Amino acid sequence: MSNDPEFSTERQIHKRLDAYRQLYWFDGDAPEQLWRWQVERRRQVRRAMRLELETVYAPPRAETIETDVRNDVRIEFIALNTEPDFWLPVYVLEPVGQDNGRTLIALHGEGRGAIDVLGVADDVHARRHIRQHRYDYAHRWARAGFTVVAPELRGYGRLMLQEDRERLDRGPAEQLWRNSVDRLAAIYLRVGRTYAGSCVTDLIRVIDYLEDREDVDADRIGIGGMGEGARVLSWLIAVEDRLGAAVAAGIKRADAEALFRPQIGPPAMIDGRALVDHASIFACHVPRPLCLQCGRRDKEMPPEHFQAIADRLARLYRLCGAEERLVIDVHSGGRVFRQEHVGEFFERHL
Repeated sequence: MSNDPEFSTERQIHKRLDAYRQLYWFDGDAPEQLWRWQVERRRQVRRAMRLELETVYAPPRAETIETDVRNDVRIEFIALNTEPDFWLPVYVLEPVGQDNGRTLIALHGEGRGAIDVLGVADDVHARRHIRQHRYDYAHRWARAGFTVVAPELRGYGRLMLQEDRERLDRGPAEQLWRNSVDRLAAIYLRVGRTYAGSCVTDLIRVIDYLEDREDVDADRIGIGGMGEGARVLSWLIAVEDRLGAAVAAGIKRADAEALFRPQIGPPAMIDGRALVDHASIFACHVPRPLCLQCGRRDKEMPPEHFQAIADRLARLYRLCGAEERLVIDVHSGGRVFRQEHVGEFFERHL
């Protein structure tokens, strides 16, 4: 039986992903070639997400639910009507007595949702969670003088599926990490949508909302996120030109091994092959300012994988003569959002 074929689904997936990376990566040597490549790559990403936004001429409707002031930061909780039949929970943080127009979108990662980046903790487990990952970056940025918008990503916090929300009584660990992302991604596919496209649609409408605010300078809007937030951030900046500086911390690996691990690989989506390569997605943002962070002890992103992404992007920034706009921060920690260089980075580029 030595001539029998080798039966292996995994082996085929490994080969396909390697082929996709070769298919989508830019290998030219001139800025003009890069611009043309970006136009096509953005089209591929939009199609992969099934991002079919109708032309919208009015900002989304916003309804204020509650307001509070904490540590010299005014926090407004609003509902944003990002689709005709959908409301997005959003926190708006404004430093009291400061108004310079600079605005940041803070995307949360895995955990309890947007309240993590606000630094809100009602028990010892949540406080440890925020401290361990330096999760309260939205509140830190607001205290540094930025207007900050922290939206909820679909599948987290108030946007979890009802069944998952009802199971949050299974202990502190369950409350910190349970979400509905994988289930929601599969459900969206069954109704002709994608998880990625739904999240990006929300964030595009968040930008529409910000542009209509008198206290926001539309030319000085940046974005930052960690983990799941960094992944959604990459999809957004690949198709959205209105954002300036971007910071992505703790990005997740997107190779074949990651796809077999729940909640680590990219969620299932139509034509998902166009979304499997971090380097070619972040390359759509070149030459706008970009900061990538990775900890050597981050279990979800091996340093060698991260370095390969960084090296490819560095070549493109050099090609454009914009080396100073790319910051690669490899540190000795784990999955954390390091503030050491981020404030200076946003100050310089917004």
